[in-house]
Amino acid sequence: MAKSDIWKRPGTTTWYANVWDPARKVKIKKKAGTRRHADALAAQIRTELNLGKLGIATKAPTLDEFTPRFMREHVNPLAYRGHVERYLKRFRAWSGNVRLTQITNGLLSRYRGMRESEKILSPFRGELANSKRATEWRKNTARTVQSSSVNREISVIRCMLACAVEWGILPLHPAPRFKRRSEKARTRKRHLIDDELHHFLDALKTLKLEGSRLALRLLLFIGRRRTEVLSLRVENYDRRNGYVFFEKTKEGSPDWIPIPRLACEILDAAADRAKEMGCPWLFPNPKGTGPSRDVRTAFKNVVARAGLANFKLHDLRHTAISIMVMSGMDFATIAALVGHTSPSMVEKVYGHLSPRHKEASAVLYGKHLERLIGKSDGTVNGTVVPVERPIALRVAEMAA
Repeated sequence: MAKSDIWKRPGTTTWYANVWDPARKVKIKKKAGTRRHADALAAQIRTELNLGKLGIATKAPTLDEFTPRFMREHVNPLAYRGHVERYLKRFRAWSGNVRLTQITNGLLSRYRGMRESEKILSPFRGELANSKRATEWRKNTARTVQSSSVNREISVIRCMLACAVEWGILPLHPAPRFKRRSEKARTRKRHLIDDELHHFLDALKTLKLEGSRLALRLLLFIGRRRTEVLSLRVENYDRRNGYVFFEKTKEGSPDWIPIPRLACEILDAAADRAKEMGCPWLFPNPKGTGPSRDVRTAFKNVVARAGLANFKLHDLRHTAISIMVMSGMDFATIAALVGHTSPSMVEKVYGHLSPRHKEASAVLYGKHLERLIGKSDGTVNGTVVPVERPIALRVAEMAA
């Protein structure tokens, strides 16, 4: 809900619905009383505007009519198209072919309640439905859909409504400011620690598929998303300078990042292999006719050989980011390297990994502050603390 949809008279406790009518270009102002009543009245006015009862002669399209255009003109990149199609198909099966104006906050709330109470379907079908693995899966797996999954589905639906408003199909968003469920309790923080990393790398050496072995090592060393890595071409790797260019990212914009030496060795081997196969992709499929679509089967085999529990393919990204955090890199730099939209996303999940670095930073800051105000000579245990030391200098000192 926009801030201007409700209004309170200064010096009083009386609230009003204050909704903009784009057809007549006026504000529809009605007295409500309490703020809660004003919210409800504003929602009712917006619904009537969308339905054409207050002067807007428009007939909103149905889901079946608008979804093809939304998929064609907005959903990008193609790597995530299948997820969006599944979300919209599931919502369509539950709600029916409703008009876009009928997708209100109330309808989304009921859909969320249905999805959160729904049991997760077992991945085992046919002869495997009653197998030992299926029994273990049902015993150890949560039986209901997670709030984060439902949040993603509803975000796609609300994004579709926002596109309808932007393209002039709807005058107002029928479900503004829908409150998402908190995901703090379900934030996944699994990453390889101590000997687990060595066990994983040892098991990776036994993998026969060279392309999958190289791809999994690269995922672990640079922390980028699976679809971004598997879609790399030979021309995207600057072998001389150690840079990689990602043409398609989750945000839809290209990205150009430097990579560490170990990752360069992997890409060198992948580039040489692709050249021998005469294929333009760094990680081609077995036939060499296109990029590899997935490495999940190979990953599951490696995890089983390494004896790792509760470890998923996306956790390779978590592992890389956690190593970056514990090496002392700042959150802004990490976000730029791994493709996060903001440093806050890194801090939210991995901030607990850097208490020592924060303590060390506090000591350096305190000594520098004392030196500025004349209460210290700027040394720690007899060593002068530098005011500024660029990251390039620190890397040079580590390499020396």
